[in-house]
Amino acid sequence: MPALIFKTVEFIFPSLITGEDLKLTPEANTKDAAVTAAVDKIKAKLSVDVVLDTDFTVGEKDYTEAKSDTTGSLKITSKSGSKVLTEGKTVTFSLAFKAEEAAKTPVLSFGDEVSQNAVEISMKENSAKKTITIKVENPTKDVKPTVKKSGDDSNAKLEICQVSGDNETYTVELTGKAKTDSSPIEVTVKYTGATKDLTLNVTVKE
Repeated sequence: MPALIFKTVEFIFPSLITGEDLKLTPEANTKDAAVTAAVDKIKAKLSVDVVLDTDFTVGEKDYTEAKSDTTGSLKITSKSGSKVLTEGKTVTFSLAFKAEEAAKTPVLSFGDEVSQNAVEISMKENSAKKTITIKVENPTKDVKPTVKKSGDDSNAKLEICQVSGDNETYTVELTGKAKTDSSPIEVTVKYTGATKDLTLNVTVKE
């Protein structure tokens, strides 16, 4: 008769987590984020994977949301039937408040075709057209840059086509119509919420 082999399952007490390890900093001030942080902590300290409603429960009154002036709390209770946690044991974590990150301000810049905020358009080359790249760092959803002539161009020496692109990179085509005088035509690029506007000096040559 073959020998019988019994497999022993070792159960873990969640209360083995103590001290500073009971302090959690979830990614958000929500119950789901708190549970995720607790699961990660249990895995890190006890080397076991646990699942909500399989290995432990969180009662309706066992979660308190953290506020800017008060810490929150999360109480977990090990569940009957868990293969890794001892049934009926509890542990309570404190939850640090997660402050919202300030929205980053959009920042504008030109592409490499622009040097020292100036470009030249030759009436003899490329049908007098110049494509300018506008880059947006920390873009805002559904916001596009606007490009307008802000200097003296009463004789319409420069035409600005529609801005195209999305999110972080845009292009605009400039078309020279007539030679500029001694002063270049000033073009301003604006973007809602940006730290500052961009200024482009355009010279049209024959």
